[in-house]
Amino acid sequence: MRKRDHYTTLGVKPAESPDGIRSAYRKLVKTHHPDLAGPESTRRFQEINEAYSVLSDPESRESYNRQLREDARRAERKTDPFPCNPRESCSEWLLRIREWDRRSISPFEWFFEDFFHESPGSPFSDTHRQQTCTLEVVLSPEEAARGGILPVPLVTTCSACTGRGFRGIHPCRPCYNRGWIQTGETVSVRIPPGIRHGSILEFPIAGRVHDRNRLRLMISVR
Repeated sequence: MRKRDHYTTLGVKPAESPDGIRSAYRKLVKTHHPDLAGPESTRRFQEINEAYSVLSDPESRESYNRQLREDARRAERKTDPFPCNPRESCSEWLLRIREWDRRSISPFEWFFEDFFHESPGSPFSDTHRQQTCTLEVVLSPEEAARGGILPVPLVTTCSACTGRGFRGIHPCRPCYNRGWIQTGETVSVRIPPGIRHGSILEFPIAGRVHDRNRLRLMISVR
């Protein structure tokens, strides 16, 4: 059973100030109090009071926020044993990245698969190193108007399998058969405000990721 989100209940963002939470609570109480809205609003009224009791107390709110973060990390580990999603470091109006072929894998997993396997031969061959890496950035109209900074995680060759994805005849466990692992380093690229659908942005990354020269972002606004 999914836990109730107290921020959603009060209609506020996680970064809302105490005054903002108090104001939202008062408005909701006036609307949903059973004496005014009828007995059918009793459950909703109780949810509002429960949410406010947690979020109005600094210690309770911090404990609740920690639990939300842990739940998010647990859900991410459950869906992807090797999470590549940089969302925790993005702002709440996240610049979403989606794979073009819409396979059921992480967007950044698709990016790295394309990054390392888009041509025949060893993924770290001399010819492969010089290729431009391309991915699509999907923005809402509001996100495109606002712009922002997008962190792209960098990777390095898995030392256990030297980039092959296999150790002998067995899949490489340290890199989950991918041939690469995250370095913990990111490249931050700037999405300019007012960017239009179909725009192409390129950034130099030479020497940072297996000597690849450039990162190309294809912008879709929808």
